[in-house]
Amino acid sequence: MSRKGKSTAVGLLNHANDCFANSILQALASVPTLRNFLDECDDKQESLACALKEMIDSLNEPITYPKALSVWPFLHELEAIYKSRISRSQHDAHELLHLIFETIHDQRVKSTRAEHADRLSQKKPTSASPATPIVPFESYTQDIITCATCGYTPPMTISSFLVMSLNVPNTWHTTLDKCLASLLNTECIRDFGCDNCRYTDLKRRTTNNIELQQRLEDIDPAEMPADIETLLNKAIVSTIAKKTLLNTLSPILVVHLSRSIFTGTASRNSCRVEIQEYITLTSYQNSVEKTEEFAAGQTPTYPAQFQTPSKVRYRLAAMVRHQGTHQHGHYECYRRKMNHPIEVSLSNESIDGDGQQFARKHHNLIPWKTGEKDWWRISDTLVWECRIDEVLKQTKAAYLLLYEQC
Repeated sequence: MSRKGKSTAVGLLNHANDCFANSILQALASVPTLRNFLDECDDKQESLACALKEMIDSLNEPITYPKALSVWPFLHELEAIYKSRISRSQHDAHELLHLIFETIHDQRVKSTRAEHADRLSQKKPTSASPATPIVPFESYTQDIITCATCGYTPPMTISSFLVMSLNVPNTWHTTLDKCLASLLNTECIRDFGCDNCRYTDLKRRTTNNIELQQRLEDIDPAEMPADIETLLNKAIVSTIAKKTLLNTLSPILVVHLSRSIFTGTASRNSCRVEIQEYITLTSYQNSVEKTEEFAAGQTPTYPAQFQTPSKVRYRLAAMVRHQGTHQHGHYECYRRKMNHPIEVSLSNESIDGDGQQFARKHHNLIPWKTGEKDWWRISDTLVWECRIDEVLKQTKAAYLLLYEQC
């Protein structure tokens, strides 16, 4: 535990089962990219983002004495938004994090639409649709489907996610890389209704109907008119291969290690998941420009051939761990230390190359040295210093991982 007179971190009081919220707020306070984004938020229309900014600033106050705050001013803002009360029973930290992200995202969408409408009303030029997500924690995946019967590949579908949930296998040991690979593996799906197979069958069955044949020649199976779709034989099914790829990766990537096991009753999976301080993911971002469908929350599609692979590297900023059973337990947070107005020296030879690069990009994070205690372990009001190797040893308890692009 940090000694009096030595730099320490602000804790959070646990009035009654508040550790789920305490751990999430501490984790979010360790991500500079998020804090920078919150500066851009509208005070009137993005109330939760403003409340989160205030809480993060309070948690990052440089102190040399024990200090603890309450998480409830922030939670009361959530209650006001949804006009409901948060019970004092135990809650899931992942569910709270997703609710926070979802609310901030929805308020940002609403604010962006209002700003867009205001500019149109004033006949001011509007900027092009954003090529990146409107919040720094929203990423996209793309699904590519190929029919095993006819080989048809329809336009791929783009889907967004705020938190990447990975199923932890019911075994004694695995790695984060393997969990990621299982999410992106090719999946075979039987009894799938292939539009092209049904379209081809319809053409074969109606060769004597010249008018219909002429119409079918100009139809894309992926965009079948409603009246033509009623003529398709829905009994025709085939096996398809579905491949999920990462499309647009956000500056902040939150990984949820789903440890729930349901076998009549719910239990917790204590599989040891080996995690890394750095991960590298492959993004297959489309070379075509994204449309306003993204900002409108719709699901756009693109031809499958427009893909430009690129590597995206992330560095661990925080971890939320959970110890206990599926129904009961305790949450703690491991978070990287923050630097306060003191200028960071980038010429320090003890800082490795990755540390130099990351410090230049995020000046408010302390660069790290091998073996240095540059992490906090925080359990409500209790604060300890620790090293990264202690964080990476939390293989059985790791629950939420917050990564930031570096």
